[in-house]
Amino acid sequence: MNKGYTFIQFLLTLALISSLFLATRVGSTLLSYYRDQRRQKDLKEISQVLEVYHQAFNRYPKGRDNGYIYGCYPDGNSLCIWGKPWRDQARKTLMDKVPEDPIATQYTYYYWATSTGDRYQLYAYLESPRGKGVFLDAEGRRLYYSGTLCGQNMCNYGIASKSITPETARSLVTKEGKIHLY
Repeated sequence: MNKGYTFIQFLLTLALISSLFLATRVGSTLLSYYRDQRRQKDLKEISQVLEVYHQAFNRYPKGRDNGYIYGCYPDGNSLCIWGKPWRDQARKTLMDKVPEDPIATQYTYYYWATSTGDRYQLYAYLESPRGKGVFLDAEGRRLYYSGTLCGQNMCNYGIASKSITPETARSLVTKEGKIHLY
């Protein structure tokens, strides 16, 4: 009667465990990649609606330091909530649902506009360390936009209206808050 595993059984068990670990790791990386793609698409869609709003009202909606858009019904100065419909003061539906981060329990988008409403910046947090549009320092560490908070992390991806960049008036900093100089 054999009371132990053979070497072949041990190798097969090890191979199975390794395969499961690798599949989990690859699956997690792919999910992060697809969530980041969605975040970039969401910001592009919000940006297009911001341009429609600008054409209708000759300004972008207000943005405050909390990162939300203030341009919703009933008065055009009310908070627009991520994941809810966006209606302007004329009750026109601009978006059936303002996109929210795919992991809304951990991350949010961040919006900022000038007090005159002539420019805006829109940010997200990308999970992938080398995602398209993510800045890295010389050591390969991610850089973040100072003064932004996309849920649990500072934002590291941004888009902006014409005549402004996501970096305008925002330093790129390390996670520890050290300002990055080019």
